[in-house]
Amino acid sequence: MSLRFATMAAALVCGLGIAHGAAWAQAVPTQAAGSPAVAAFLAGQTKDCPGCDLTDALLIRRDLSGANLAGATLMGAGLSEANMTGANLTDADLTEADMTAANLRNANLHNALLHGATLYLTDLTLADMSEVYMRSAVLRRARMQRVNLTGAFLIDCDMREIRLSGATMTGANLGGSKLDGATLVDLDLSGVNLEVTDLLGTDLSHSNLEGAIFRKADLYGANLSDTKLRGTDFTGARLSTANVIGANLADAIFNDTVMPGGETHTGPLPRP
Repeated sequence: MSLRFATMAAALVCGLGIAHGAAWAQAVPTQAAGSPAVAAFLAGQTKDCPGCDLTDALLIRRDLSGANLAGATLMGAGLSEANMTGANLTDADLTEADMTAANLRNANLHNALLHGATLYLTDLTLADMSEVYMRSAVLRRARMQRVNLTGAFLIDCDMREIRLSGATMTGANLGGSKLDGATLVDLDLSGVNLEVTDLLGTDLSHSNLEGAIFRKADLYGANLSDTKLRGTDFTGARLSTANVIGANLADAIFNDTVMPGGETHTGPLPRP
């Protein structure tokens, strides 16, 4: 884990949040705004601008497929509908960037900072988002099939109606996010933190939820059919009207939990 990511994770644990414009060592641009490299990039003469200061750059609908923007500062950048297929955005600072309906298929966003970014309707299929940090970002209706979210922090994000089929989510933290109506079918969510999330009507069928944390989560009407629930923590969660056909609830942890039938339950359930 990088020094920057470790620092952000520690701040999250301490409840400090991440301030806009925080000075991370890795985020210092090596190519200042107004430099020849930045000027050439903004003029469309090159797709590559690693380490460049591109704060507030307007790159709407720009073809940046395969671009090297590793370590670039793109805070507040306008990237809506941009083609960033296969782009290298490792360690990039995309704080409050607008990537609405952008194409980021196969892009590398490892260790990127996306605090407050907008990725509404964005295509992130097969993207590497391992160890990204995003807080209060908008990912509503994003396509995230087979995305790599290993060790990612997606805190307090709007992830309603996203499609996460085939995603890798080992060690991911989605605490406080809204995932209403999302598709999370047949995923390995073992040990994933989904504390205080909204999962109304979310389809989690056939997923491995062993050891996952759903404390105070709202799973009203969610589909939990045929899920693995060994050690799954539903403390304070709401499971009203949830579909649990084929799931063994006896393996899960219940403490002040509103069950599918509407009753509140604490303690283990008898095995069938």
